[in-house]
Amino acid sequence: KDKIDIIKTNRDIYVKLCQPANALRTSKKILSNDTISISKILDSSILDIEVEQVNENLANARVKVYDKKSKMPLKGLRVSLFNKEKEIASNQIGIESISFLDLKYGYYRFTLNKRGIYIGEISIFIK
Repeated sequence: KDKIDIIKTNRDIYVKLCQPANALRTSKKILSNDTISISKILDSSILDIEVEQVNENLANARVKVYDKKSKMPLKGLRVSLFNKEKEIASNQIGIESISFLDLKYGYYRFTLNKRGIYIGEISIFIK
């Protein structure tokens, strides 16, 4: 079966179902044929998104944020999910991660904020 792939162009990261390719300024790890992990360093933290193919049209995304030095999970940060510049979900990280379920294939932007202060983002295209 197909694999999830990341293709980097300009500032966006594209996640696609096909053979693996390199991504620039991020790291990726293929966990299985239908799951990939994408990481990006944002100031003193690491934003990690695990994308899993659910079926031919849907994917799940789990977001984790770690301290860059200690590698310990960070809590209380807000992750907002945007689709075509419209916010479709926003939650605080609880114990360890936030999950966004049943995402239709398409463009998504995950932004990270702490007490209303923008920390960074990752944009992906799931196909």
